[in-house]
Amino acid sequence: MAEDSNKNARWNFLVLTGDWITFNVGMSFVSSITILPTFVRGFTDSNLAVGLITSIWALGYSIPQVLVANHVESLSRVKSYVLKVTAGERIPWLVLALLVFLAGSARLPWILPSFFLLYLVITSSGGFTSPAWADLIARAVSQRVRGKYFGLANSASAAVGALGGLAAGLFLDTYGFQSGFAFCFLAAFLLTLMSWGFMASVKEPGREPAKPGTGLGNYLRRLPTVLREDRDFRLFIVSQVLLGFIGMATAFYTAYAIDLLHPTGDQIGVFTFIFLGVQVFTNLLWGYLGDKKGHKLTMQLGYACGIAAALAAAFARSIPAFDLVFALAGAASSASVVSWLSILPEFAGPSNRPTYFAAGSALTFPFSAVAPLVGGVLAGLYQHPPVFLLAAAISGAGLIVLTAVRDPRSRSMN
Repeated sequence: MAEDSNKNARWNFLVLTGDWITFNVGMSFVSSITILPTFVRGFTDSNLAVGLITSIWALGYSIPQVLVANHVESLSRVKSYVLKVTAGERIPWLVLALLVFLAGSARLPWILPSFFLLYLVITSSGGFTSPAWADLIARAVSQRVRGKYFGLANSASAAVGALGGLAAGLFLDTYGFQSGFAFCFLAAFLLTLMSWGFMASVKEPGREPAKPGTGLGNYLRRLPTVLREDRDFRLFIVSQVLLGFIGMATAFYTAYAIDLLHPTGDQIGVFTFIFLGVQVFTNLLWGYLGDKKGHKLTMQLGYACGIAAALAAAFARSIPAFDLVFALAGAASSASVVSWLSILPEFAGPSNRPTYFAAGSALTFPFSAVAPLVGGVLAGLYQHPPVFLLAAAISGAGLIVLTAVRDPRSRSMN
């Protein structure tokens, strides 16, 4: 059955939008850019510990995808698999909320290790889920409106999530450090639980034919072949590796602002509000441009915003200057989400989507995981501004490589 002829397309568009919105609003209460670095900074001054947030996210979402993508390709339907595995993205937030709440005001030494362990469970569960989830999206939402889907869903979730960021800041100022974060973690659990309900309502299109499993070893040996035979995808991966080093800067914007200006919980909430609020508009822009002009263009514009954010952070010395940093970072983040998830299916044929999605993530995310750790070490030696400038320079090289990639949509018409 052709994707566009799916009689349940409108229903799936609506419930998948609900899934995306509620999940990402939940994540606004535990933003890895603003809220979680503030939580970690409350226990330690270590830049490595702050960088570990982004590193765990990158590794957790990348490595499991390679291990599971072959299995996903053998399934005729993936929704039941997604519903089971994605529970690991939700339940740990409840556990963490209970642990932090029961600790009261005492900053006990086991809280931070427990947080990192549970965060690894959350991100790894996301990694095991992602290839199946991406394939479900690609079949349930046709290519001609996929940019619209990600744009609208991201825009709506950013609008509500921006208010969630303000609410998170209010929690921190009203209930104190640990109790405030306990409420943030609880909000993340409840909202992502709602998103699970939306996902359960999807009427999944069948995939014909399903590939038979080939064994993990044979599957892994296929990945170099994909890169060898697809020049544009190979260049795309190189560009993403270099562009991933923007994480040397992004991971530390909040930590640097805390060290330099000592913002209140309310101001951290405002940073989150700006970071997500900008995405209300840029998601619509990126989705429209992606559908009309191709997602390569939106990625180029988005990464240019990310580089500008790093340059602005290097010279920021006031709260308004950091407001600009988070605005630019928000625009970059929205472009990455809208176009990354849209462009990978365009590189792959329908039967190879999980392979391309897993290869793209597995070959780029490890570098994204290393970048914040490198940034943490360098920041300890040379302070944050030089690290931000270095991140902008490496990412600029990646943007040049991305320019050499032929848009997968245009090559498919040749």
